[in-house]
Amino acid sequence: MTNKHTAKMVLAGITTLFGACGPQTPGTNGGAVPAYARPSTGPATTALGDPASINQVTITAEFTTCPKGALPARTDRSLAVSPASPDALFVGVEGKGLYRTMDGGQTWRRSVNGFKAHYDLSAKELCFDRFSSASIDAQNPNHVCVGVRGVPGRAVDNNIAAANGVYCSNDGGVSWTQTIAGNMNTAVTALLIDPSDSDTIYAGVDGNVSSDGKPYNYVGVMYLSQNRGANWTEVDVGTGFVEGMNVADFVATSTATHSVFAAIPVEKHFPLEEIIQPEHQFGIAARSQDSPYFTLLDSGMAKVQDGARITRLVGSPSAPNRLLAANAAGHQTGVPAFYVSNDNGVSFHGPSQPPHLILDGFAFDPKNGTRALGFAADSRNLWETRDGGDTWSNLGAVLPAETGGAPVVISQIAYSSDSSVIYASGSHASVYRSDNGGRSFRRILTMTDLANIGD
Repeated sequence: MTNKHTAKMVLAGITTLFGACGPQTPGTNGGAVPAYARPSTGPATTALGDPASINQVTITAEFTTCPKGALPARTDRSLAVSPASPDALFVGVEGKGLYRTMDGGQTWRRSVNGFKAHYDLSAKELCFDRFSSASIDAQNPNHVCVGVRGVPGRAVDNNIAAANGVYCSNDGGVSWTQTIAGNMNTAVTALLIDPSDSDTIYAGVDGNVSSDGKPYNYVGVMYLSQNRGANWTEVDVGTGFVEGMNVADFVATSTATHSVFAAIPVEKHFPLEEIIQPEHQFGIAARSQDSPYFTLLDSGMAKVQDGARITRLVGSPSAPNRLLAANAAGHQTGVPAFYVSNDNGVSFHGPSQPPHLILDGFAFDPKNGTRALGFAADSRNLWETRDGGDTWSNLGAVLPAETGGAPVVISQIAYSSDSSVIYASGSHASVYRSDNGGRSFRRILTMTDLANIGD
């Protein structure tokens, strides 16, 4: 285990309370968007039956045409299934908003009451940045938080950045509150409500410079709140601040050795080197509940140029010592596309068969610590391991293509807590559901559905 970087969490002067700084500066439209009339038809106009179904959204900036992502209507890792019901889930769609269903995808409703957004003057509609992540409180499923990622920036001096950050709900998604500090970098890339402490929230951010050439982090690329987002502390994960680094993912386990893990890749943006050098490959940062320190774990990871960029991290709920970590450098010959740890991150190794399988999204079965599923990056085929990640076999399940035959890039797989249902989400606002252990999937949300979903 490499412990060469160990650092204490440091307060970075970020003590501004949300609410204490007042409303953020609006865009040229300013203020709150009038309540939207609920459509007379559509699959989700009366499905949930809650009275607060009309959204109020504040506009912070206007665009002639809202920026589009590399993939249309990305969902990133914003798919979250409630621990209270296998049929209740949230998913965020870039540009369109956050959506929820309480009946397994039969009906949906847009859930953005309390959000901030941009306005598209051409399309005459709201537009949202990327919903990078979502986390549902394991102890209280009505407590939900989502991360919204745009360009790096601070809400106090950037109208575009003012719409992003962390949003939390205490009523199951009926209403939301933006919970950020005024000087906080709002480009949230990953988010976690600590499953053992509902008051503790981790938020990882994009450490690249913005278009003005300034960095917005100085201590690290992680923020920690211990009072549900009222205050945030900028945290050093053991590396100090390195331009271009970010937190790609979080996972929590129930072991005493390490309880929270964060994937820390560095990306090739702006003035960074074209090839990421070994000294800028940080692997995974970890901390235990009773320690204020993060420690870097990278034993067994390839340390060659571009060799270890951990961009996805999952843990097994029923075998908490087991981790899977996706490596964005897996296209290189001899470098594993993901790593396996059976000792809570003390050491990692690549899979034995097939050795260079690249998975876009994967997840452990919460009731079976040796079974995990993942979709192959070069196809829509589903792969399975039954030995904790050492060997994988092709299950043959293929997702339906998007309308017009466009391939869907899967970014996330999520199980229900009882393992009865498996969901997958990706580009084109696509969400899929399997009720037979992954042998087949049916689509429950797609881009063409969004126009008919009510607020």
